Amino acid sequence: MSEIKNNAIEKAENVTTKNAKSGNSSKKKNYKKQAKERALKHIEAMQKCENMYLDLSGGGTFRYGLVRYLCDKVGAERVVFGTDYPICNLKMYVGAVMGERLTQRERELIFAENAKRLLELK
Repeated sequence: MSEIKNNAIEKAENVTTKNAKSGNSSKKKNYKKQAKERALKHIEAMQKCENMYLDLSGGGTFRYGLVRYLCDKVGAERVVFGTDYPICNLKMYVGAVMGERLTQRERELIFAENAKRLLELK
């Protein structure tokens, strides 16, 4: 299992290294635009489906200040904290939640309470 994890980390580092070396800012801007559009589509789908929840790690909403927007549109009760660790840095996701203008209650819901409720851990 650790061999698979190490291989995945190595591949992620190679992608990052290649992108950093390319210096092609138009590709980077296009990627950011596509990521934001995907995140907005997730939010739009959630508005139509009341039983849909979003894990921050998969939806791209941790970027671009979209966590506040997501909470405003569908409620913090439907946002679940996730990181994609070890591929992604945990600090990105914690920072996205802590850096947004969220209430203490919204942070509690996102970081723990929603997952506890969904997994029936209470």
